[in-house]
Amino acid sequence: MHSYLKHETQVSKTLDGAMRYLKLGVKAFIRAPNYNSLNRRISGPKWSGFRYPYHVNYFTVDTLKAVSANAGFDFKLVNRHKIWLDDNIQAVLIKPIIA
Repeated sequence: MHSYLKHETQVSKTLDGAMRYLKLGVKAFIRAPNYNSLNRRISGPKWSGFRYPYHVNYFTVDTLKAVSANAGFDFKLVNRHKIWLDDNIQAVLIKPIIA
């Protein structure tokens, strides 16, 4: 799902479908625009991440984590050490192995 969810109008439905079809323990890499980035705050409406009508979703770490959790995924932020600077959220979603 690298750079996909920003184009998807039905994010919850997409993640629910991924949860149904992925095998247990499988990881999916997600990269999505970081609406909370410093660059977005400074650039305002001129932020390079704004590309309507192609980009229809913008996430914060909290919103991406929440929609992922609602679908049943464990969420692990990959770029947490520099997330406030990064224009993108990079995360791994893991379909948990239920014992």
